Amino acid sequence: MPRHQQKIMDDARKIKDMAQSKEQTNRSNEIQELRQLMLNIRTEMENFFKNQINKLREDMKKTWAEQKEEIENLKKQITELMGVKDKEEKMEKTMDTYNGRSKETEATISELEDGTSEFQKETETIGKRMGKLEQGIRELNDNMKRTNIRVVGVPEGEEKGKGGEKLMEEIITENFPTLMKDLNLQIQEVQRTPKRIDPNRRSPRHLLVRMSEVKEKERILKAAREKQSVTYKGNPIRLCVDFSAETMEARRQWDDIFKLLKEKNFQPRLLYPAKLSFKNEGEIKTFIEKKSLREFVTKRPALQEILKGALESDTKRQKREVWSKV
Repeated sequence: MPRHQQKIMDDARKIKDMAQSKEQTNRSNEIQELRQLMLNIRTEMENFFKNQINKLREDMKKTWAEQKEEIENLKKQITELMGVKDKEEKMEKTMDTYNGRSKETEATISELEDGTSEFQKETETIGKRMGKLEQGIRELNDNMKRTNIRVVGVPEGEEKGKGGEKLMEEIITENFPTLMKDLNLQIQEVQRTPKRIDPNRRSPRHLLVRMSEVKEKERILKAAREKQSVTYKGNPIRLCVDFSAETMEARRQWDDIFKLLKEKNFQPRLLYPAKLSFKNEGEIKTFIEKKSLREFVTKRPALQEILKGALESDTKRQKREVWSKV
């Protein structure tokens, strides 16, 4: 292989290793900083426009009251001094001045309201971009974890002396002996997460098993789902997908709706990475977010009544989160 191609491949591997160790810590900080900056800008701009509009409205009311009082006084004087021309001219000039100031104030208020509307549109655009950025980061993290299996419940220290690969072989042999014979088991790495032991933690840390191929990981997890009860040395453990923290949170947000649909026999499923799927009127419907689900149920009163409580509670929770960040 030419030297420049070998160098490119070496650099790519280095970049990948650095990205895996740094990107996860940097991305969450960048997202939080961007989100906080956006919220600060939005708050400052909204307060500015609101204060300006309120101030102009108060000035307009005050001017109207003053001019109205002055007009009334002029009317009284004109009534008393009927036929005096200069009084009439003064009243007309006052009226013209008032009308001109009123039109200027109304135009200023209209401009500020237009500016507020444009600001709101820009804020919504920024919010959508932030959502796409977060989704892209989440998908990147999930792709990095796609060959991982998370093992829950194995006591601390079981891998010492024999290694994590041997421990995983023992788990598969104990639970899926037939699969073990046909499985091309190639384990790249086994490690505990988090790396540091928390003395206050009662349960053992999880084991992250990085497989060489996705299809071998999926075969093991499929066998675990079919067996339902997985053990290690006779004690129950769990084998599950290693999702990113963002994806786990996105999947948890479907919990209440999933339970309601399951109770009503809609055959719900959570698809990779965090999509809700269920059967409605003989068709399979899939939703990425709750907003699209709300729009869907508005035209189906029976389904809307079933999910009413879960969707309303979620809307209130989202409003509380927004206000807590402002």
